[in-house]
Amino acid sequence: MSSADGLAIFRKWKTQQTVLWAVTVDRPDDAAGPEVRIKEVSDDPPGIVLSLVGISRSETSRTPGIQALDLAGAIFDDARPPRFALDAFVRFLSVRLPDGRKLLFVELRPEPSE
Repeated sequence: MSSADGLAIFRKWKTQQTVLWAVTVDRPDDAAGPEVRIKEVSDDPPGIVLSLVGISRSETSRTPGIQALDLAGAIFDDARPPRFALDAFVRFLSVRLPDGRKLLFVELRPEPSE
């Protein structure tokens, strides 16, 4: 998947204000989140700004609940990871950063309304 395709998915999530799980694949204890929303998407330089849902302060940012993620040189993939049940999720976007970290953004299937 191209970088443009990956950024287009982030743009769709931003427009729809979709709540996502942001999973650090290298940290299995982080497998269910945190929940984030995409606030900004940039092509040049490629990157996103995340707003953490329900978290008052980000560990790496001076602005409460906001994190910027540089995606220059990142590799994108939309394949579903094998251990995630398909019926609970709508879409996956895996991002491998140049430093070797791998992040997984997971769009949750909305709960049926009663």
